[in-house]
Amino acid sequence: MYYNMSYFSYISKQIYYEETGEGSPLMGSLEDDMFPKRHCKVLFDEICAKTSLATAHIFEHGGHPAMLSNMDEFVELC
Repeated sequence: MYYNMSYFSYISKQIYYEETGEGSPLMGSLEDDMFPKRHCKVLFDEICAKTSLATAHIFEHGGHPAMLSNMDEFVELC
């Protein structure tokens, strides 16, 4: 059976949450070309306001996906 990386990412996040009670933060960049300027911050703030389980980390620089364009900082956060 074929599974894409997002499936494994989802599963690892679920296991991490079940073991620690913490989720991984939503991550984005203010320079992400997939969102209108600074929209990911607004969107993530709205999501975090709706659930206490959500947290967000916004990188000042980098493209899409923010985790890859900010790999050093991303690794430190994990």
